[in-house]
Amino acid sequence: MKAYLVSEHARASGALGGFASAAARGEVLSPVTSALSIFREGALAARALGKNVLVRAGGRNRERVAREYDGTIWKSILEKRRWETAGSVHDYVVFQDQESLVAKVEGKIVRISTADYYEFRLAKLQEVMTLHAGDTDTIIEIGSGWGHNLFSLALANRWKSLKGFEISLNGVRATNQAAAHFGVKSVTAGQCDLTARGDQAFGEMNRATVFSYLCLEQLKHATAVVIENLLAANVRRVIHIEPVPEILSWWRLGDAANKLYIAAQDYQNNLLSTLRSFERAGRLRVIHVSRLSFAPRPISDPVLICWETA
Repeated sequence: MKAYLVSEHARASGALGGFASAAARGEVLSPVTSALSIFREGALAARALGKNVLVRAGGRNRERVAREYDGTIWKSILEKRRWETAGSVHDYVVFQDQESLVAKVEGKIVRISTADYYEFRLAKLQEVMTLHAGDTDTIIEIGSGWGHNLFSLALANRWKSLKGFEISLNGVRATNQAAAHFGVKSVTAGQCDLTARGDQAFGEMNRATVFSYLCLEQLKHATAVVIENLLAANVRRVIHIEPVPEILSWWRLGDAANKLYIAAQDYQNNLLSTLRSFERAGRLRVIHVSRLSFAPRPISDPVLICWETA
C-alpha cells in the first residue's frame, strides 16, 4: 500500500504534506492555460446562474439534496458495493483511475491522474485534521456520506474512534458495510438530521471534536440552525472545510469564478458571517480561518474554519 500516511515521524522530519508540496505529481498548466480553464468554469457558472436553474427548482432544499445524494449518489455506492472489489481501504478511498483531470492543487492548476489527485487529497485531509483536531482520539464527522473522509482518516492510525453522522440511510449503510468488510473497527456511522434540535445523535457530540467536509455547503438556508444545534450539543471544537465566498474577491478571476459557481449551485454563502455573529454574542470563538487551495477542478476550493465553544 502506498498511502501517504501522517505519522509522528513524518511531522518531526518535516515530511508532513510532502506529497502535496510537489503539486501532486501533476503537470502544472501555464498561466494562460490555467486562466482559460478558470474562465471556462466561470462562464458555465454564469450561464447557469443567469438561467436561475436552481431558483426555479426551489433552491438547494431538503428535497433536492435527498434526490441528489440519498436517491442517486449514495444509493449507487451502496448498490455497487465497491468495497468488495477494492484491494484495501487505501484503494477504496484513492480511486485507482489513471484518467486525467484538471484540478487545483496547492493553488496551482494542474493536469493530474484521478488516482494521484485523490492520493493528494488523502494526505491533505490527514494533515489538516492532525494539525487542527488537537489531542483528541475521537473525531465525529457530520454529513459523512459514504465514509470517504472517515476511512481516509482511519489510514492514519491516529484516532481510536471515527464516527460519522449522515441523514442518508444509504450513506450510513454503505459506511458500516464497508467498515465491516475491511475490519475497520474505528469507523462507524449513524443517522442524524443536523437541522433537528431533538435529534438524539447530538447527544453523542458532548465535548467532542466535530468536522464537516462540504456538508454545510448543502445547508445554506439552515446555517444558523446547525450552529445553534452544535452549540446546544456542547461540542468542544468544530472544524469546517466548506465554501466560504465571503472571503473571496470579485476582482480576481479565480475568486470570481468560484463565487459564480457557488451562487449557481445555491451552495453555502453565509458560514463565516453566521459564526462571527455567534462570536459577537460571546457564544463561540473562531480560532482559525484559511483557504485550502485544492479541488478536483480548477475552482470550488474550500476554506478551513475552526471554532470552539466560548
